[in-house]
Amino acid sequence: MLAPDATVRSRRFASPDGRGRLTAILNPALTDEAGRPYGQLGFLDLANDLPAARALTASARRWLLRQDAGVATVLAPMNGDAWHDYRLMVAGHDEPPFAGEPRNPPWLPGLLEACDFAPFSEHVTKTIAEPPAALAAWARFHRRALARGISFQAGDPADLGAVLHRAYRVSLAVFSGLPLFSPLPEDDFGALYAGVGGLLEPDGLLFAVAPDGRDLGLCFAFRLPGHPRDLYLKSFGVRPEWQGTGLAAAFTAEVYRRWLERGVARVHHCLMGSNEASARFDRGAGVVTRRYQLFARPLDQAGS
Repeated sequence: MLAPDATVRSRRFASPDGRGRLTAILNPALTDEAGRPYGQLGFLDLANDLPAARALTASARRWLLRQDAGVATVLAPMNGDAWHDYRLMVAGHDEPPFAGEPRNPPWLPGLLEACDFAPFSEHVTKTIAEPPAALAAWARFHRRALARGISFQAGDPADLGAVLHRAYRVSLAVFSGLPLFSPLPEDDFGALYAGVGGLLEPDGLLFAVAPDGRDLGLCFAFRLPGHPRDLYLKSFGVRPEWQGTGLAAAFTAEVYRRWLERGVARVHHCLMGSNEASARFDRGAGVVTRRYQLFARPLDQAGS
């Protein structure tokens, strides 16, 4: 559920028969380009029943309207902020699920669209079937980074607290420019990722480090139990001032190099924004195997 925060307002709604539930959320930290907070419909638990879904979403929008907070747009599904669960899977349901991936009934996106929501943003997961070829393409960037004194350091899975503290600091710098970013207290970040210890192998959390010791980027990668030949790159990025310098390619090459030595044969680049540079980073080597969408609609026309 939502972290206890007096500034966040929410209300749970349920259909009379108990077969449908959702939560209307107002988080002032999550705002649009004009600085207006987004309204949110989260924790969706809906039956494939259009009249019931219309009634629930209308009730939630009326509650958001009564908050008089200047909301213009309602996002769904969004569970408080982009650090927590949001988006729906719209393609790729036959692929094996990985940690942090949205999973929902295939009919749910259509149900939201029938409630007058439309796609707001899209993310994809791409699969690199020939990682050695990609590694070769990035090798020159890797050599150049090493020559500049860049190093790559793995966090120690045995000291998860220290690793998460380090990851928190660099995550705020790396991801602050992404759409729907909002600050997150470190305690909440630690609670979100406290369960990754079971997935965290050596080289699972890797940092790109400047010659002066400053962290320039991070990569969180893991394998699923029983699938040692597939690697999932869940969180990857470099500081904004280092984007476009070749560091991201060098960093990816280092990640691939380490994991290919550990027997990985296929790499999945997870949950990348379709319009972001990360989705084009593979230069055509990856195949889209999963798609996800966040939906939105105007708050007005909430009904009587």
